[in-house]
Amino acid sequence: MNNWYGNGRLSKDPELRYTQKGTAVTEFQIAVDSGYGDNKKTNWISIVAWGKVAEFVCENAAKGTALLVNGEIETGSYEGNNGKVYTTKVTAGMIKIVKSFKHDEDEYEERHEKKKTESKGKKKVDNPFDDDEDD
Repeated sequence: MNNWYGNGRLSKDPELRYTQKGTAVTEFQIAVDSGYGDNKKTNWISIVAWGKVAEFVCENAAKGTALLVNGEIETGSYEGNNGKVYTTKVTAGMIKIVKSFKHDEDEYEERHEKKKTESKGKKKVDNPFDDDEDD
């Protein structure tokens, strides 16, 4: 088991798709910073989420949203134009929204409100991993 746990910010708005069998899925990247000053670097982590987790993140998160992600690391490869291409992604088992890292909170709020307006009339998707009973 290759468990990955990390947090980062969405690089763009996630988009919800459905498989032929009707299962919700989304794929996106998060920017994960490490180091400080001149040693600071950003790693781009590819994430895939399925089912209620995919629906939750697509309805409730926008570019710049900070996410806490826990999932399984999966590696693979395919034959590209210039030879074998190796891939790494995290299949999310849990995603929590932490906060926006955006410098312009007004822009973030505007984008988030727009997403909420666009999804009006759609069924509200609760975070399947929030457990308010122990608060």
